Amino acid sequence: MRQRRKNECEICGAPASHVCPICGRVVCDKHWAGDKCIICAETICAICGKRLSIATCAICGRPVCEECSIQVNPVVRVCIECAEKYSIETRDWPPRDIVELELRKLSTRLEEFVKKWRLVARS
Repeated sequence: MRQRRKNECEICGAPASHVCPICGRVVCDKHWAGDKCIICAETICAICGKRLSIATCAICGRPVCEECSIQVNPVVRVCIECAEKYSIETRDWPPRDIVELELRKLSTRLEEFVKKWRLVARS
C-alpha cells in the first residue's frame, strides 16, 4: 500500500486543502462537507450533531453517540428520543409491539424496492 504525503487527501490522494477538526483527516474539496470531512459527516451523532456515533438506534436507525443513547442490553442501543417516545428502559427491551411495527415497515419498504427494481430490470 502506497503511503500518502501530508498534502494529499487521505481518501483519494488528490491535493488536500482541509483538515477535519473532529478526526484530523486531511482531505480535498471533494471530500469536505463544509465544516468536517465527509466520513465524520456521515458518522456524526444524529441527535447532538457534535460527537461521532458509536452505534445506531435499534428503533429509528439513526447514528448515535454514547451520551445521546441508552444501552438497553449488551449489544443494543436506543437513542434518547426513541427511549422517551416509547418509554424504553433496559428491562423492557425489546418491546414486542415496536419490533413488530418496525419489521412491518421494513417489509413494506423492501417490497417497494423489489417492485421498482423489477420495473427497472424489465426496461
